[in-house]
Amino acid sequence: MAGILIVDQIQNSSNVALINVGALAANTVGTAQIQAGSINSTKIQAGSINSTLITSVSNTAITGNIISTQITSVSNTQITGTIIATQGGTGLTSLGASGNVLTSNGTAWTSAAPATSPVGAQLFTSSGTFTIPTGVTAVKVTLVGGGGGGGGGNGRQGYGNGNAGTAGSTTTFSTISQTGGGAGLQATAFGGGAGGSAGTTSGALYTLTSAILKSTSYATYGTGGAGGVPTDQGFAGGDGGTNYPAVGYLTGLTPGGTIPVTIGTNGSGGSGQYNAGSAGTPGFVLVEW
Repeated sequence: MAGILIVDQIQNSSNVALINVGALAANTVGTAQIQAGSINSTKIQAGSINSTLITSVSNTAITGNIISTQITSVSNTQITGTIIATQGGTGLTSLGASGNVLTSNGTAWTSAAPATSPVGAQLFTSSGTFTIPTGVTAVKVTLVGGGGGGGGGNGRQGYGNGNAGTAGSTTTFSTISQTGGGAGLQATAFGGGAGGSAGTTSGALYTLTSAILKSTSYATYGTGGAGGVPTDQGFAGGDGGTNYPAVGYLTGLTPGGTIPVTIGTNGSGGSGQYNAGSAGTPGFVLVEW
């Protein structure tokens, strides 16, 4: 068949049948004999071309979609190379390390280890600076203000007064803070001193308010000092105010940034005629991520 076979020379009428592959001698029609775009599915008789009649389709691009009804058998067939993402593949030539996951960077798929969030904690018992770790954008903060000092007691009933303790100071971490416990008041000649109140918190999600809920991990922090114990028939000074840990969360942090940490100091105990009140304990800050 000399020259080029074009679509206009293939008709489907009552007098001219479709060209069947069986009517063409082997290797007589190649790409050089077929005009680009001149043969489509409507010009090929159903069932006339199968895998035994196709010897090579190397470097040939197939556009559009191939549906399951157009593929009768693909047994023992291997696709070499890569299938890119826009054609439904991953574009990868290997699976990568064991345990890897597919991750999109917006342009292509990559095989990478699963992302993990850093985990850690830092306890502050003295003022300092917290440096936000790499990969951390949110932290949990537990803190307590300094405990108040206990008031001093007097010697015996009818004798002179003791002296009040001093309040603890405020513990602060960014927007989360707790004031120090109040001072225990001194005993007077006619009665014992009143106890100091617990500090107040701001920026916290909740505060432990019961001694039962106060973890032993925090028991030594923010505790009020005891009032001075009386002798003979005297009166005791009031206990300093005890603080309980406040818990809050900070989000939207920038890794590498810093946050100043202020630890509340303890209040001192008040003096008494014979028995002084004891000092409170300082506060702390625990940062977890």
